[in-house]
Parts: sequence; C-alpha cells; structure tokens
Amino acid sequence: MLIKVMLKKKTLYFSVVSFRRYEKILNSKKMDFDLLPNELLRTVISYLDIKSAKQMSLVSKRMYSFALQRIWLKPRYSKPKDIDFLQKLSKFPIRELRTRDFECSWMEILYLVPQLKLLNIELPMDKYREAEIPLQSRLRFLRLPVIVHTSAFELTEQDHFDQLLKIVETINVKEMVIDSPSYNLTTLWSYDQLKMFFGKVHISKISVGCLSITKENAKDFFRMLSVIDCWITLSQPSEPCQYKFTVDDVKLMEKLNLKIIYIESRYLKTDEEISKLLEFAEVMRKMKHLKEFYFSPEEFDRNDQVFAPMELLTDLPIKYLYSSNFEFEKRHFRDIVNTLSRIKSLIGFGIYNDLDDDKLTPDELELFKDIPINNLDVDSLDLRKDNVDDFQNIMKGMKITDIEMPYCGYDDSLYDIKLEIKNVGPGGIYRTI
Repeated sequence: MLIKVMLKKKTLYFSVVSFRRYEKILNSKKMDFDLLPNELLRTVISYLDIKSAKQMSLVSKRMYSFALQRIWLKPRYSKPKDIDFLQKLSKFPIRELRTRDFECSWMEILYLVPQLKLLNIELPMDKYREAEIPLQSRLRFLRLPVIVHTSAFELTEQDHFDQLLKIVETINVKEMVIDSPSYNLTTLWSYDQLKMFFGKVHISKISVGCLSITKENAKDFFRMLSVIDCWITLSQPSEPCQYKFTVDDVKLMEKLNLKIIYIESRYLKTDEEISKLLEFAEVMRKMKHLKEFYFSPEEFDRNDQVFAPMELLTDLPIKYLYSSNFEFEKRHFRDIVNTLSRIKSLIGFGIYNDLDDDKLTPDELELFKDIPINNLDVDSLDLRKDNVDDFQNIMKGMKITDIEMPYCGYDDSLYDIKLEIKNVGPGGIYRTI
C-alpha cells in the first residue's frame, strides 16, 4: 500500500512497509523529516500491521510514541492470560479487548483497564467459561460500547432469545456476531428468531451453522441475509452439518450478493463427486467477498481415496492444505509442489504420516523447501542416525512453524536416535530438529 502525501507542492509516496525508506526520500528531496506533521505520521501508522508498527517504533523516539498507540490499540492473544498479566497491560494505551483473552471476569477487565473504549464479549462473562442464560442484570453496568457474540450465551429456549433482545436494546451494543462455541452448540436460530433482531441491532457477522436452515426455508434465509447485509461464513462447529448447500443454493447466494467471506468444503453438497466440486468452484470464483475456501478433512482426502483436483483450483482463496488432501506418494511429490506453488493465497501446508512405511527422505523433503509448512509430523520422515544432519540442514532453510511428535509420546527407541526441537529463523519463528 502507498500513501500519497502533498508537502510544499511536492508529491511523496510513502510505503507502509518500512518507514526508514521515507527518511531517504525526504533527504533526497532536501527536506527535513521533522517537517512532517504529527497527523500525517499517525495516519501512516494507522495503515500498518502490528509487525510493521513495531519496526516503525525503532526509527526514533518520536515514532516510538506514535507506534505505541497502534501496537497496543487492540492486543490479541492466542492463549488466555491471567489477571496479573492484565494488570501489567493497564499502563498501555489500550482501547479494545476481548473477554476470551483473559481468565477473569468482564468486571475485572473494566476495573483494571479504565481507558477501555470497546469490549468484545466473545466468551461468557465469568471466569468459569460456562455459556450462561442472557440476563440483563449481568450487563446493566456496562457503559462503554460492546461487541456481543452469541457464543457467550445459552440460547436453548425462546425466552433466552427474548432476554437477549432486551439486553441489546438496553446497553450500548455496537454490533452483534451470531456464532456458537464448538464445545457447546446452542439451539439453532429459526427464521423468526433472526427476524426479531433485524433493525434492533447491527448484526455484523453470521455463521450459517447457527441457523436452522432446511431445504424448505433456505431461500427465505438467503433473502433475509441479503437485507441484513452482514459478513457470512459457511461454517459450523457441530457434527454432522445440519444442512449442506447445493450448487443452486450457492448460485442464489452469489446472485443476491451475500457477503460470504469463508466457506468450508464440508458445507457443500458435493457427494464426493469431483464434477460437483468444480461446479461449486465456478460459482465461488464470482464471489467478490470470498477470502478463504477451506478443505475440510471429511471429503476429498486419503481416507476415502477421493482426491480433489487441486491443480484446477489454484485460483481459489485456499489458505491451508494438508498432505491428506493429495495422493501423497513419491511419484507425485513434484506435481504436488508445483500445484502448491501456484496457490498464491496459501499460508500453511501440513505434512502428516500419510506414507505408512514409505517415509520422506531428505531429498524428498527438500522439494517442499519453498512451501510454507505450518506442521510437520516427525513420523512422515525417514529419520536415521546417518541422515539427521541432512534433515536438519534442509529444515533450517524451510519455513516450518511447528513439528509434531508421535501421539504416544516421544520415545528415543522409535528412531534409535535422540531428537531435539530447536527454534530458528528471525525471532525463532521456525523450527527444526
């Protein structure tokens, strides 16, 4: 991304990737870096991701103060933090937090971070993490804007939906996300229950797995979703899928311009037929908002010996694939690597023990050196005492973010060698043996 700036009748283009280059541009034009106003610098930083903002903070003390606001605006954590950690954060300019990120109640979050401007209620409000019946009394003290996720509440009766509606009409709900936690699928929303909230609260995102869609009411739901005008994911935490969409369903969604951003293959009624999968792919190519198409493990994998023709789907927004999605055998390795290389959206490929006794040699693993490996199963490697160094040298040059040890627990006798997992690469973000 480039930011166009007019300064003393001269046009400058600032890349948001590295601010150090801006100084060179200014110097080449005989301009003083300090001439740039604070408002401009804040605007530039607002476009940065967290990693780039951290790099920006190293430029100067002035930039450090501006970048600090971007870095701590809305921190996110992959694992819940305790209340002591939250207390340490309170000194930073935090404006937005998620309840799911902390092992404490929402009242403790509000007390420890008084400067908070937005709270994401993504999990139950108390530390026990049990989905609770929506009670207005639990939320009446909230004065700041909130984003309410329905996954935080137990919605098993009509009365629960009525109470949730009273809550969103009482407190300052900036938006509501209709979703369900995988560990506790609540009652599916009927058409009438969804209609209750229409116009009463801004629904920003809906997982269709939360909706009671059937063959008879599917079109009514699609039309309602087009009016709500929210982001939509064709995903669902429960097993099995309540309803699988046909090609005609997806065509209607595309015609209504539903903002579908995520689709799981198991949500599509392909009946494990490649021809139907390709029909779905043709429709998905027309979807303007689709950001990810995920191949679920239930279909088109090694378990059923039915493999999707991935070489015909490389233009779809596929972010993650696994060796089980391919006929993962030695004679196909080069073709698989070629296919993976053509998927521009790919950010992770997992290699698991799909070869039985026919393991990957160092040379075969090296074929995947330019593929982003997010998971590598040790059992998939032909590890021996005489080739450990070869594997290590190859893996040091690869982008492997995680290495999986045998499920039975690591046992030296399995390989007759001792293995250690080490972090390598910038910041130790990659792993090797």
